[in-house]
Amino acid sequence: MITPTMGKNSEVMTKHTADNDSKPPASFYEILGKSLKKRKIKIENLCPTSDSVARRILEDYGAVFIASKKVMPPPVCIFSSEQEVTQFQERAGYTTERIGFDDIELQPEAMKALMKAREEAQKEGQDITPRDGAEAARRTAGSGFHGS
Repeated sequence: MITPTMGKNSEVMTKHTADNDSKPPASFYEILGKSLKKRKIKIENLCPTSDSVARRILEDYGAVFIASKKVMPPPVCIFSSEQEVTQFQERAGYTTERIGFDDIELQPEAMKALMKAREEAQKEGQDITPRDGAEAARRTAGSGFHGS
């Protein structure tokens, strides 16, 4: 999964606008809490914060839990079986795009958003590429899949 840049204290690095120059960026957990509250989900049911591995996965790959309503977030941070992974991926669907040297598979709406963001970045002489190549996208339970 492609995630926003996270600071060492799990703070989302955001670009300030004229409207919010005086406000510091919200932390990832603050934004996540608001997103989950809207969906009536408790973070402990999704990803137990007392589990250091689950917490690390949430912090590294948790952007999917705050994605737009058009993207289907996984029901948990860590699936318990490959069958659960497969069932979730079949429900969510995916599309493939080549980015650099890697084929990246994401949910269709996530891919649309990524390609639009890449296009905008490229107009400014920048690019958005997946961290660790194809590892940043859809994968199987056997290849280290943890929930997106």
